[in-house]
Amino acid sequence: MRRATILLAALIVFAALGCGGGGGSDEPTPPDTPQEKAVAQVYSDYIEALKQGDGEAACALLTPAFQRRAGAAVAVGTRRNLKGAACVKAIDQGTLPAIQKVVPNLSNVKIDGDRASGLDPGEGEIGPQEVFFEKTGGDWKISRTVFFH
Repeated sequence: MRRATILLAALIVFAALGCGGGGGSDEPTPPDTPQEKAVAQVYSDYIEALKQGDGEAACALLTPAFQRRAGAAVAVGTRRNLKGAACVKAIDQGTLPAIQKVVPNLSNVKIDGDRASGLDPGEGEIGPQEVFFEKTGGDWKISRTVFFH
């Protein structure tokens, strides 16, 4: 559960809102096209907002549906008081110190119309995860993450 907490605090902190199986064995490929780079930039901006403790900026990079799940995702262990909290409060008070060690490295970005995904191989406590995006109002937003054990 500690791993899920760390993730949510990093994608809300990488909320393990859909735990998955293993990642692919393909070599990581960096974002290449302008759209792929835009998706990767959203992810990098999100991680930077978390590191700065800027819940407002971090939440602005999430879809409304993912924002609504923020409180539930960080409300574990000593953070139970955040259950049902709004996104900004959940991130401001629920982000774990381990996020400071995260270096965003989104690769294998795939675009499919208004949806996209990418893989961050992660390391240590914040291991590999697939990050999903949706284009909302012309901007890419993080819609969910799947953490690989």
